[in-house]
Amino acid sequence: MTAQRLLGGALVLTRLLPVFLVPPFFGARRVPPALRIGLALAVAALFLPLTPHAPAAPGLLVALALKELLVGLALAFAVAMAFYGAEAGGRFIDLSRGVQAGEGLAPDVPAQPSALGELYGLLAIVLFLTSGGHRLFLASIAHSYEVLPLASFPSASGLWGMTRLVVATSGHVFVLALGMAAPVLAVLFLTDLAIGLLARSTPAIPMYLLALPARTLLGVAAFLAALSVTMPWLGRELGRVLDALAHTISRLAP
Repeated sequence: MTAQRLLGGALVLTRLLPVFLVPPFFGARRVPPALRIGLALAVAALFLPLTPHAPAAPGLLVALALKELLVGLALAFAVAMAFYGAEAGGRFIDLSRGVQAGEGLAPDVPAQPSALGELYGLLAIVLFLTSGGHRLFLASIAHSYEVLPLASFPSASGLWGMTRLVVATSGHVFVLALGMAAPVLAVLFLTDLAIGLLARSTPAIPMYLLALPARTLLGVAAFLAALSVTMPWLGRELGRVLDALAHTISRLAP
């Protein structure tokens, strides 16, 4: 096996590494990086027999490696943003029901993990894997090597489409977070309104002692009741992200 072929395999790995390190459904913080890097190496080895010889010019080789890294990062971050949006929705709920009120009172204190944020993130991963999203994602990544070979650079329209995809999915994080949290936030707002009315009508009862437990319990109950609505909606949003990813890859041709 020639050195040029090994350098070509290194270029394949450069695009694959962000794909296995960034998206949460490949483990993210829960799986050691060494394991994910090993998985990326195993997949890159499958491409090795089909890998063309890398160019001998050092400057061109560096430019191609940078291109591969940027393409891999863009595609990986575009998909990962949907999962970060789901986690942010759970964090919004925990902040609203007062579980993580200390973050607002002491901003210099390191942020604590959000229970509902972690749960929403895990549910999003389960939904993605059970619906076959990981297979579609990997198929899109494999197709990207056909559309944009290792020794080629993307067209101007392809670069613009990739930039638009990253910007659009980054901004969509807030839409996903609000959509996932909206049913629970509405219940918590009505709970605060009811507690305020009761406090005005019966001032002798210390409603502030009942407010936090009531908001916490009702927040969890509303969260569980809303899963039948939020999870199908999240599944459709994940499908839209995969469709946008496939469309962007098709425009990467040089």
